[in-house]
Amino acid sequence: YSYSSTGTYTASLTAEDDFGASSAPAFTTINVADLAPLQPSVTLSNSTIPYNGEMWVTVYVSTGTAAAANANVAMFSVRGGTFEPQSGLTDNNGYFTAKFTSPNVTQTTDVRIIARASMNGYADGSDYKYVRVLPPLKIQIIPADYTIKSEGTTAFDVFVTNYFGDPVAGAYLTLSCSNGTLSATTGITDANGKATFTFTAPLTLNPVNVTLTIGASKSEYADGQQDALIAVEPKRLVVKVTANPETVVSEEASTITANVTWGAKPVENATVTVSSD
Repeated sequence: YSYSSTGTYTASLTAEDDFGASSAPAFTTINVADLAPLQPSVTLSNSTIPYNGEMWVTVYVSTGTAAAANANVAMFSVRGGTFEPQSGLTDNNGYFTAKFTSPNVTQTTDVRIIARASMNGYADGSDYKYVRVLPPLKIQIIPADYTIKSEGTTAFDVFVTNYFGDPVAGAYLTLSCSNGTLSATTGITDANGKATFTFTAPLTLNPVNVTLTIGASKSEYADGQQDALIAVEPKRLVVKVTANPETVVSEEASTITANVTWGAKPVENATVTVSSD
């Protein structure tokens, strides 16, 4: 509201809900003076940030003709978020800087960043800018097998959804693993928010845990990342020993045969060590 003359005025506010229930009026006093207003200007380090992300807000305050040193600046945001510090004084060059942490949103949200400047001898001034806060992508990794043998393979599905569990199609995936190999290192989710890949375990003589790391990105969403563990067990050779004949007299010979297999398949070039008591 613009007042046409100086003086002291009382303003009231009443809130009413969708069902017509009204609050009691709240009052405040407004002193109107013939003062030149301060002229703050808000600059954001980023126009888009992820949920719970951080950015810098810089406020420059002038009197219209020169920088306003030691002007008090108070920061506000509409639709959530916090400032550090919430308020303070401008430096000798008229600047005040605060760090803004965005709210934990569930959908793309435009947050208004407001700076109000005040100083004795001047009317308050304000300025605002909008920052777009992006919701997170959620990733679920489901391997067909959580435990496989050395050099074995398993398929795994990647599902990407929004905060509410709805599938996100066209999300760009990046894949990596701490050991072993993947059928692909990038991919795109289908209409059901799904993509399928294959993991091949490394050759190992000892049990190891392999970490699969999946990242997902798409415009209007904050990047997501998720890990999954796959246990890799070494292959264990099966040795079957036969003697022919099984009974001999002193100083006679018996032929000892060792048959080496894995998964019911013969293993060629296995090193066999024989000993006797």
